Amino acid sequence: MLSTTPTEGDSSEEAHSWEIPAYNLDAFKSKVDQANLKLARAGLDARFEVAYEEFGKEVRKGGLVTDDGIVVIEGTVATEPWVRASMVGPLRLAHGHFTFVAKLVPEEAGITVHSAPGQELGGYAPAGTTHCDHCGVDRDRSRLYLIRDERDGSILQLGHSCIELYTGVAPKGLWALTFDQDLSRLSEPREGGFSPRVLGSRIDAVLAYSFAHSDRGRSYVPASSYDPSTAGMVRTSLFGDISKMTDPDRQYFTAKGREAALYLEDTALLAAIKASVSETAEDSDYGRNLRVILSGETVSGRNVGILASLVKVYARQQQLEVEREANPVTDGFIGKIGERVKNVRATAKTVRYWDGDYGTTTFLVAIADDGHVIVWKASKRLEIAAGDKFTIAAATVKAQEQYQGTDQSVITRPSKFEVLGV
Repeated sequence: MLSTTPTEGDSSEEAHSWEIPAYNLDAFKSKVDQANLKLARAGLDARFEVAYEEFGKEVRKGGLVTDDGIVVIEGTVATEPWVRASMVGPLRLAHGHFTFVAKLVPEEAGITVHSAPGQELGGYAPAGTTHCDHCGVDRDRSRLYLIRDERDGSILQLGHSCIELYTGVAPKGLWALTFDQDLSRLSEPREGGFSPRVLGSRIDAVLAYSFAHSDRGRSYVPASSYDPSTAGMVRTSLFGDISKMTDPDRQYFTAKGREAALYLEDTALLAAIKASVSETAEDSDYGRNLRVILSGETVSGRNVGILASLVKVYARQQQLEVEREANPVTDGFIGKIGERVKNVRATAKTVRYWDGDYGTTTFLVAIADDGHVIVWKASKRLEIAAGDKFTIAAATVKAQEQYQGTDQSVITRPSKFEVLGV
């Protein structure tokens, strides 16, 4: 909210600043642009120049408290995106050698002063009446102004009807002296506040709720699914009003809230989930963004979904650990480069599919029964899943590589590929 009357020690820049919810920023900028266009059309050089700075406000959201005041689910601390707008330099409404420095607004108990941004009264104290220094009449006035004579710095109090008589010019743009009141309306949060999609929160809280809503990461649902996404359920838990839900939904979210509370207390688990980011590629947008997010304590609303997906990475890492224990990896390679190896039996470790202009491509990483790692890229869909066992009658060793310190043999031209199931 704009402060219209600076207190002792306030600078004019501090006095003319606004804190705006981020969703009102475009409307705020549009009003400033419209005001400057109106000033230009009036032939005035004065302009509203505003600097913007983003910041976050911490607020308590969600949770569930009974009518007796018993906390069933502790609310979460969310970070709302706000913007601080500050006037840069003074707003100078000048006519000849006169500058309009303030508008006076009569109230029941006295006169309030609305100084133009950047304008100082220089120790001048308004009389506190509706007196006009030109006509000398003290009468009921709705429009009263302070004007500084730039020739000697003196300040005069003039009624609107006397301005032209005193200065010799018709006043223009005086609305700009109280334009701050129009801007201040955009400082007020709208009913309903921020959408859950823009609210940020503590990283640990997002991970705990993501873990709860995805069966410990094993049933993570992406936003692209037709089913309710895990990130959406997390946002509801973090910021929604559980008390207003239907009984089944309230019971579900209450249960997930209690489950998430247990995960929040398990610092070792949360640390392990965060550490699983090492399973993502550092040079990918996904891996890079996750590392940036995890370097802080809070996450913005725009990135809650990205952070929530980390539980899926952790679950996959845990599954691979189980598979590694069941299928220990052996150093070395399945054969020499160019060698045609036969009767290969293996277990699928990683399977990825992607569609291109020429159909589906499958990327398969597997562990042979003898412990050697095999990599195969097929220009077709293999219909195989991680954990499946398969056989290949014969294949050619195309290359010998290392990935994260593990030897792996790249094969090509396999024959008689057969999936055996789990």
